[in-house]
Amino acid sequence: MEPTQVSITIKTAVIAFLMLVHIQFAAFLIGAWGLAVTAEFLGMLNRGHPHFDRFARSLARTTVIMYSSGAVLAISFLVVISLLFPVFWYTIMRITFWPLVMEGITFALTILYLFPWYYTWDLLSGFKPVHLSLGLAILVVAELQQGMIDVQAAYMLTSVPPGDLLRVFLNPGRYPWTPIV
Repeated sequence: MEPTQVSITIKTAVIAFLMLVHIQFAAFLIGAWGLAVTAEFLGMLNRGHPHFDRFARSLARTTVIMYSSGAVLAISFLVVISLLFPVFWYTIMRITFWPLVMEGITFALTILYLFPWYYTWDLLSGFKPVHLSLGLAILVVAELQQGMIDVQAAYMLTSVPPGDLLRVFLNPGRYPWTPIV
């Protein structure tokens, strides 16, 4: 595998741009899902106030659009990093293979919960606890997805012996309260 003949400055700028934009999408989505689920729950408790449900549904629509766009950025990042830094990508994939497999599974689960959550809003209006559980499932799998990406990022920042999968998962760089020595 030979790296592409592109200057390191351009390679780094492309990767930085893709990831910084993608991180903004991801951060927005986690917060928006939390707000939407909370608003939907408050709407379920206060049936006389439809503005909670309207707000939650509007946020859900926004997150569907934003998630689709953010997913395109993430897939673009995978393609670009494997083309621009093939040796690095092979190495990091080999070391953090299982966290990335789990991230892929949670990515699929997020899609599996997100689109029914939004597109069955009217259909499940009489079954709010069921609909709310879809929103809660999105929150859980999105947090797990973020956690798996954090495993990979922490390994790149504070590497541990690559053969010890438990230490890769429990890398001290993942936890802000752990001093790095």
